Amino acid sequence: MRSLIRLRIRGRLYMLVAIFAAGCAAIAGILVWLQSERQMDARVRQLESLVDASFGVLDSARALAESGAMSEDDARKRALSTIGTMKYGHGDYYVVWSNSARSNC
Repeated sequence: MRSLIRLRIRGRLYMLVAIFAAGCAAIAGILVWLQSERQMDARVRQLESLVDASFGVLDSARALAESGAMSEDDARKRALSTIGTMKYGHGDYYVVWSNSARSNC
């Protein structure tokens, strides 16, 4: 504390500016981190809603197959065709994988 008092006005001002700059840098870093977290959360929510939409198509096809209105094979083909035409973003598309790890769309 005593060394602070012995500093001249110029030194005190430089120290004040340095503390202010460090605080601004810390706040900027925190804001950048928070913004990236927000973007990631928004992307996760968007992908969840897209997956929910495709599951809706699959559930509808399953209901048609279980009611007997359509054969299971036709319902599967119809669902995959519908999902295959679904687009989101800037020309992005869905990929459906079966349990045998081969692409169906």
